[in-house]
Amino acid sequence: MKPFKDLLPNLSRYSKEHPLGYKVMLYVCSCSFLFILLSTALQLTLDYRREFKAIDQQVELIRSSYLASLAKSLWDIDQAQIELQLKGIENLPDVAFISLDNIDSDNIHLPTKNTNKNIQQILSHQFELVYLHNKQQRSLGTLAVSFDLKAVYARIWKRGFGILLNQTLLVLLIVLVIIVIFQRQITRHLEAMANYSREIGSGQLENSLQLNRTPPKNSDELDQLVNALNEMRLSIRKEISRREQEQEELRYNRDQLQGMVERRTESLQKAKEAAEEASHAKSRFLSTMSHEIRTPMNGMMGMIQLLKSSELNKEQHSHISVLHDATNALLETFNNVLEYGRLIEGAYSVSPTRFSLHNLLHNLTALLSPEANRKQLTLHLDVAENIGDYFLSEESSLRQILTNLLANAIKFTDQGSVELRVSCLQCTPESQTLRFSISDSGIGIAPNLQEHIFDRFTQADETITRRFGGTGLGLAICKELAEHLGGYVGLESKPGQGSTFWLELTLQCTHAKELKTNNDNGVIRPSRAQKILLVEDVEINQQVVLGLLAEHNVTIADDGVKALTMGREQAFDLILMDMHLPGLSGLEVSRRLNHDPDCINYKTRIIALTASVRPEDIHSYLEAGICSVIAKPVDKEQLLQAITGYQPSDEYHTISSNSNDTDKPILDSAVVSVHQQMLGADKLATLMKGFCKVLNETWPALQQSIFAQDHYECSQQAHKLAGACDTMGFSRASQLLRSLEETADQGEEISSEFIHELQGIIKSTLTLAQEWK
Repeated sequence: MKPFKDLLPNLSRYSKEHPLGYKVMLYVCSCSFLFILLSTALQLTLDYRREFKAIDQQVELIRSSYLASLAKSLWDIDQAQIELQLKGIENLPDVAFISLDNIDSDNIHLPTKNTNKNIQQILSHQFELVYLHNKQQRSLGTLAVSFDLKAVYARIWKRGFGILLNQTLLVLLIVLVIIVIFQRQITRHLEAMANYSREIGSGQLENSLQLNRTPPKNSDELDQLVNALNEMRLSIRKEISRREQEQEELRYNRDQLQGMVERRTESLQKAKEAAEEASHAKSRFLSTMSHEIRTPMNGMMGMIQLLKSSELNKEQHSHISVLHDATNALLETFNNVLEYGRLIEGAYSVSPTRFSLHNLLHNLTALLSPEANRKQLTLHLDVAENIGDYFLSEESSLRQILTNLLANAIKFTDQGSVELRVSCLQCTPESQTLRFSISDSGIGIAPNLQEHIFDRFTQADETITRRFGGTGLGLAICKELAEHLGGYVGLESKPGQGSTFWLELTLQCTHAKELKTNNDNGVIRPSRAQKILLVEDVEINQQVVLGLLAEHNVTIADDGVKALTMGREQAFDLILMDMHLPGLSGLEVSRRLNHDPDCINYKTRIIALTASVRPEDIHSYLEAGICSVIAKPVDKEQLLQAITGYQPSDEYHTISSNSNDTDKPILDSAVVSVHQQMLGADKLATLMKGFCKVLNETWPALQQSIFAQDHYECSQQAHKLAGACDTMGFSRASQLLRSLEETADQGEEISSEFIHELQGIIKSTLTLAQEWK
């Protein structure tokens, strides 16, 4: 065992080398000294009480044992006995002075052991000396005894100091023993563990930790800590081995990294295509629904147009006009319902048209009058005199809002009346702010339900749904359409007293001469009968087109295979092609006819008859070689114009590239012409604004990925922007972007000349799109 002095190093060094032991020592010493002070104070208190109790006992002894005998000796004037008794009192502990004041003789003063008569700390007691003589008490004098308190205090402090010193030495000894034990049993082992941890941190993992001590019978906390450190060492060794193995694998696969990147790119491309496919699922569903609903509506519209062309009396002609407007309203409502998702996503675009408000209102009331008459309701229209007639706005949206509100009023009213009142809130030469109020005497709406009545799929309560049916979407569409028109809707209602729904909207004034006419006077008719191949699988649609083209020689093919066969065997002046056909699709038939130079109808114009007229659909039609598109239901004027080759926007054919590039023009006039024909100039301008937004967002990211040589991101951004350019007809930009996408997919370097050319084309494309009017 080491010498004791080796276990107690210098204190100044000990605090630095063994901070934990030093803290334990400070804590133990502090607590021990506190306890010593408390213990010493308690002992001093007890000694103080004991000393004064001893003085009290001496006083009582004097009173009980000495006073009576001393009084008798004074009475007998026995001087020797008096001195003897005073000497006995003098010998009591801590007595400083004795003074006897005798009445009949001189006073006696006897000093005690302490010869200093100037003692200040004294305690004096006086005793009266009384002698009983003949049953009478005689006062003989007074005995004064003074006690030396300084000696008492000295003994108390001496004993207290002794206790303090003894206990302090004992505590220091205990602390030293604790420190030694703590050092032997804990601190040195903790230091060994700390050194071992530093060795592990420096990478020395060969040896396990063993403490220099006798193994205990039962595992303690130090053993648990040692085991944890050893397990950590093993875990680190395993982790290092695993990482070394991974590094070996990485070094082994380093030459195959390019292949791994290509596979990852291919996997990401597949995931991207899957995501795009999921995104397009909704569009395909809407496209299919559009086709399935538009197909029977095509027959309805066609038959109505044929009836309008036949000989009818005035009343019949009026009925047919109402039926025509109602069918148009139904078609417009269907279009708006399909675009409800675009409404709530903010992608809906307003396409204003010029229309007659009075005609719209009278046709609405005429359309809904039969249902009101069936329920024996009075349907009344009240239009203020100061309201103009001709306005520029989204007629179909306004019609749908008023139709929904009027239909709801009639639906939820069992007796009484329904009134449509139009008033002018503000009037200027350029515009009028109108309030359309639809009042009924129906069931009314509870106040707590009114705030949710314009939410989608919401009705007043379940009893309303069970009684009247409906999806709860009509008022939500009204609200969205009103907001997109710049107006707003609201209601006032009391349960059982009816409701008033209102629409406030500002309309731009226009003139009657600016309205489009729907008669046939402006139609450019073909100079001769043409041989036309009609590819259509629905019989009613066949009859409609045959009726509209009665003066032409029309041949019918009811599926794609027959159409392809007839197109290769017979020459036609024109082919009208439905897109959804059994067997081969109309798109595939058109592609095969236009890409086969040996086909007899290789250069024959093909016009698409389809309900799928989204911009991306139109782009695919043009790629297949189709020259024009007519939306179902087929309009007679539009059909005749397409047959004669008339284009309503010939001015757009002049837009092309001014550069020397002979591949493709900057803007494909055919695509713009079809967009103009199908969507109208206003909606086309809205699409151009949206394209500019996409271009401004995507082009900077694409440039950054090009300069960073990030091939994957470059491919993604180029693919996205190329699709947008394809849709809007910016062919040259699309061609360069497709080339960039292919180059990035192959991991090839992009030349500076190509980048410069692409930047110029993108700049020209953006300029054309921004200047579009």
